[in-house]
Amino acid sequence: MEINVSITAIDAIGFTSLYASYCYSRRTGKLRKSFLKTSISSDTNKMVILGWKISQKTDHEIKHANAPIRQSNRIKKV
Repeated sequence: MEINVSITAIDAIGFTSLYASYCYSRRTGKLRKSFLKTSISSDTNKMVILGWKISQKTDHEIKHANAPIRQSNRIKKV
């Protein structure tokens, strides 16, 4: 008998624009943001993203993970 164990993983990462090229930003006319935080939840067996949140704040990962958890619960119990 095969048992399919579904595992949901949540991870967050923050990006800064310190490494963005000033010349490229000026040429494209896009302003550089000082910080961008992304969090995603995914099904590790099927490699599918179940939920996400993107913000420009430096929120703690616990506060930032609430939205992906809620979105994941709509698809399957986390």
